[in-house]
Amino acid sequence: MLFAKLASPIEFRCRPYEECLSEVVVTHSPRYLIDMNLEKGKTLFDKIKTPYDTLRKNENPIKPIVAYYKSKLKHGEDLWWIDQENTKSSNLVIRVWNNLSIIEKQELKNKAMVYFPELFSNSSEKFGRFAIWLVTREAIVCPNIRDMFTAGGKGKIVIGKNVFSNVPRIFLNLFENFDSIIERLVLTSPSELSEHWGFKTTERGKVADWIELVAENSRKISDAKHLNIKEMLKAMTK
Repeated sequence: MLFAKLASPIEFRCRPYEECLSEVVVTHSPRYLIDMNLEKGKTLFDKIKTPYDTLRKNENPIKPIVAYYKSKLKHGEDLWWIDQENTKSSNLVIRVWNNLSIIEKQELKNKAMVYFPELFSNSSEKFGRFAIWLVTREAIVCPNIRDMFTAGGKGKIVIGKNVFSNVPRIFLNLFENFDSIIERLVLTSPSELSEHWGFKTTERGKVADWIELVAENSRKISDAKHLNIKEMLKAMTK
């Protein structure tokens, strides 16, 4: 790697390529950040513990880099660029939520209720991961994510012969679209669900795992104390 500064004072610097790549930065896709003064042992390849010569021969060289940066993410953060194995948004147009069709809005809400069970909690950060996913994976911006799940007040739901009253809107959305949500859950691979949920699930156990996650998150919602969400969900699956 040869750099030259031709303005006064003139300066030339030359180093092996693998000794001056410090980070990966993003323009429209991942790019290496070059530092000709980088200290020994501080390269990107030192960070990912993979020699440059090994990485460049890898069929998917960006994969170990993605894995490294994912390991550094804080709760609720995500990478908005991708490795070659994933299928995040490739849409160059960013859309606004209100411009979507009713059908598309509901499909995205169904996915959200599968992928992000913390939506059913009382956490002040419960919409964060979904907001990031919506932008990075679907190229959609929604300025009022809370309203799409909670607007409309409480209502009642009938499950079998039982009538449940004063059900918070987010659970009405869950039960009223339950069949479509379960279909989305069944169609989603265990590996993708494991990534979203933060633990390993299986094809056989993913429905039960999801019910447990929703039930666990809903326990601290004061307006849902009168509801046994876990038993209601289990009844819906019979």
